[in-house]
Amino acid sequence: MNRRSLRTTLVTVVVACVVLNLERSVQAAQPVVRLQPLSQTVLVFDHAVLRVSAAGTAPLSYQWRRNGVPLVDDGRFSGTGTNLLSITELLPADAGTYSVVVTNAEGSTVSSNALMTVAERVQLRRSAGSPWWADGSFHLSAATFRGWPDLIVEASEDLLHWQPLLTNTVADGFAEMVVPAGGRIPQFYRVQLPDAITLTILGDNYCYAQGTSADWGFSCLLEGTEKTVLFDTGGTASSLFANMATLRMTLTAIDEVVISHDHWDHTAALDPILQTNHQVTVWLPYSASTATRALVERSGAILRQEREAVAVCQNVYLSGELVGTVANEQALILETPQGLVVIVGCSHPGIVSMLERVKQQRNREIYWVIGGFHLIDNQANDLPRSEILSVIEGVKNLGVKKCSATHCTGGLAISLFKEAFGEDYEAVGTGRTLVIPR
Repeated sequence: MNRRSLRTTLVTVVVACVVLNLERSVQAAQPVVRLQPLSQTVLVFDHAVLRVSAAGTAPLSYQWRRNGVPLVDDGRFSGTGTNLLSITELLPADAGTYSVVVTNAEGSTVSSNALMTVAERVQLRRSAGSPWWADGSFHLSAATFRGWPDLIVEASEDLLHWQPLLTNTVADGFAEMVVPAGGRIPQFYRVQLPDAITLTILGDNYCYAQGTSADWGFSCLLEGTEKTVLFDTGGTASSLFANMATLRMTLTAIDEVVISHDHWDHTAALDPILQTNHQVTVWLPYSASTATRALVERSGAILRQEREAVAVCQNVYLSGELVGTVANEQALILETPQGLVVIVGCSHPGIVSMLERVKQQRNREIYWVIGGFHLIDNQANDLPRSEILSVIEGVKNLGVKKCSATHCTGGLAISLFKEAFGEDYEAVGTGRTLVIPR
């Protein structure tokens, strides 16, 4: 080989090495997010999807976060380790900023934040196409996203005294209020649903609304009936009172207190409640302990214990004490045009047996069952799938139309009840308000 040929060969090798190194440097790159996740507003219980597209040296791994906290797949959340995050049955507590960390051997990068806003079924909002101000007037609108026909818009200056501003009877559940130019603009607004009974979850294992806290136990407040009824008092007084404060509810509004059974996770706040409001009637199970009875008697509240079914007030009843292996228990029953709404604490006598007894007592079909079904063992582990499915079959065979399982039901059982009832399943948790036509 002559010198010229050797030089040509060396140049070719050098050029080839430079090209190879360039290719390697292009291939060996840390991730770059090319398509960022998009902010969105989704109605409660709808489905949301967040997506990113990234480039860089393969393989790429993904970790989705909400408010900076890593997410895991849990039934409602899926794809937390992929480029596509899916959230089913979106809850208000799911609102926040979402981002994804993309990682490979060369390093990692974080996407921009996407704001997820969750719209409740009842909202105050600006009317479509109208600004807050138009022609010198103040515009405000309200809507019920699930088609409740009537609305009352109320306003307040101090969150204590409320004045109705507008009553709406439009069939699509939409109302617009206008304060004329020069008129006084109230500071606070709310929407009321007339001719409705509401059931608000104050204590539960699961969090539904932002600003509320979950704790092991159960408590709910029934409003819109002849008397306001508190059913059970939760697992801790601190979380119950904090949730009531967040939801703008007061202890003095309670007329009746019903205790499903004498376990700590249903009676924890009973004593401090009675210290604040002893002008109530307390309905204890017939077999409640001497200590619990003495607590009520010391407070000056009226104590009621009934072995058989009894009326609490108009259209609200107790089942009477039902015998269970772990504890005896009573259920709260609401008569509605759709059928019976049955509220249970832990269903220690067995949820199917309890519903059979209630249906026989009231001689009516059961529209909705809400509460804890206790389909876990003593260590809080899920019962076998076959056993849970047998219970679900028993509930369905009784003709129950709607279901909201929570508290001690267990994660597997809740998911199976959701699957069995489909659109007739209503998820619950602290801060959730269920609306029941009357």
